[in-house]
Amino acid sequence: MRALSFIIIILISNFTFAANQLAMIHPNLEVNGEEELISKLVFKNNITDLGEVNFGEEYTHSFEFINEGNATLEIEGAFAKNENAEVFSFSPIIEPGKSGWIRVKFESKLSIGKFEEYFFIRSNSGGKKSLSKLKIKYELFEYLAIGGDNVEATDKINIREQPLLNSPVVYTLTLGETCKILGDDLGDYVEKFDDSFWFKVESEGRVGWVLSALTEF
Repeated sequence: MRALSFIIIILISNFTFAANQLAMIHPNLEVNGEEELISKLVFKNNITDLGEVNFGEEYTHSFEFINEGNATLEIEGAFAKNENAEVFSFSPIIEPGKSGWIRVKFESKLSIGKFEEYFFIRSNSGGKKSLSKLKIKYELFEYLAIGGDNVEATDKINIREQPLLNSPVVYTLTLGETCKILGDDLGDYVEKFDDSFWFKVESEGRVGWVLSALTEF
């Protein structure tokens, strides 16, 4: 009987020691029976596409998230990758099952193209120090109108496959039609158009090149 009592005491001592060791190794975890209490940061959408925006304007966006864990979620800090962007507010403490938000803002570029802004969130998600990434995508384009004195007699403008006069014609635009500028290139020198350069343009999914002298903004 004494031997049995001694064995029980030893088992209890070993269990207590193991629990204490677990708490030392994982200070952010609590043990309740066999269940570990861990926070879990889950964004409804960590990538947002704003589509086409205006040049040099400020935009704001809120990323919503939920704590899907069973322990308190703590947001320790947040920052933007680029100087033209910032995280200006966030929910610091979120209980299990509750929602929170990260609010960001940025100033759009002053050039043509597709751009991305990145934001990073520090938290205790998963019971350890975690870094989550958020992304905003946007596009900047200028529009041109076909028209003016340089329009060909046929009132049609050829959009070519490459920025060359002898390049195959991809499609044509008639007077007054519009297309989107994707970029520009000097291409081959065209003296009769007074140092005209080439615009890379897109219309209804079709991409090609057009001389700048044959267009106006």
